[in-house]
Amino acid sequence: MAVRHPYLVRPRNTDSALRLCALSRMCIALYRKSFVDSGLQGVSALQAACIRQSNELFQAMEQHIRHSNRIDEQCRLLAELHSLTSETDYVVNPRKQEAWDTCAGEVLDRFFSLSAPAAPATVAAVCHVLLDLFYFSVPDDDDAWWLFLKDTLTAWASAFNDTDGWGNALPLADALERVELLNHYSYMYLDRTHDNVLRRAYRFYTNLASDNLHACSDVALGCLYNLALEGNAWQADRDLALRALKTLQNRGIQLSPESDAGFYIRSWQADWQCRTEMQESVSNLTAAL
Repeated sequence: MAVRHPYLVRPRNTDSALRLCALSRMCIALYRKSFVDSGLQGVSALQAACIRQSNELFQAMEQHIRHSNRIDEQCRLLAELHSLTSETDYVVNPRKQEAWDTCAGEVLDRFFSLSAPAAPATVAAVCHVLLDLFYFSVPDDDDAWWLFLKDTLTAWASAFNDTDGWGNALPLADALERVELLNHYSYMYLDRTHDNVLRRAYRFYTNLASDNLHACSDVALGCLYNLALEGNAWQADRDLALRALKTLQNRGIQLSPESDAGFYIRSWQADWQCRTEMQESVSNLTAAL
C-alpha cells in the first residue's frame, strides 16, 4: 500500500524551479527522519515512498534543467539535485550520475562561453555546481573551471570588510549565499584558508539579518535558517534558525499553501520538524541503552 504524507507531493511538468527545490527539500528532510526511525530494521514503507519521490523529482528536475534557458536557475536545480541524490540514494546511481554530469557540463559550457560578465547571483549559482562537480575528483591545479572556483572564492574573501561587508549594493540573500559557499568549500575540501574571513562574514550578515528579520526576503530567511544550522566554521544556532523560520511562517499565513511561496515556506517547516523529531528519537534511543 502506497504511503501518503503531506511532505511527499508529486512533481508536475509545470512546476517552477522554486517549487521543485522545495519538494526536494521536504523529501530529503523526511527521508532522513525515516532512516533514523527505521534504524537497523530495513527499509520502511516511508523510506521507500521517499525514494520513489526522489526518483520522480530527479526526472522532473532534469527535464526542467534541459528546457530552461537561465543559467542561474539551471545551476540552482543542479545543486539541489545533487543534494537529493546524495541524501536518498544508498549508492551512486550510474544513470543519475551520468545525467547530472551531462547537464552540468552543458550548463557550465554555456556559462564559460558568455561574452559579458555574469550577474553576482549567477556566479554564485555556478560555484555551487562546481563545488559539487569536483567534490569526489579534485582536478589538476591548472584546470580552468577549478581555477575559476578558487579565484572567485578568494576574491570574495579579499573583498570583505568589517564595516560594510561586501557593500550595500549586494542583496542580503546573495551575501548569505557567499558565506554558505565559502563554508561549503571549507568543509568539503578541508581547506581552512578563508575560515577567518568566513567567520567574520557570518557574524556580520547574521547580525544584520537578525536585527531586521521582517525586512528580509523569503530567500534570505531560508538562507539564514540554513546557515544557522550548518555549523563547521561556527557553532550551530538553533535559536536564530527558529527565529528565521517563525518569520517565514508568519508570512505563510497570508499565502495559499499550494502557491510556490507557500511550498517554499513549508519546506523549511518540514526540515525543522524532521530535525526536531530525529533529535527526540536519538535521545530516546540513547536513554534506553
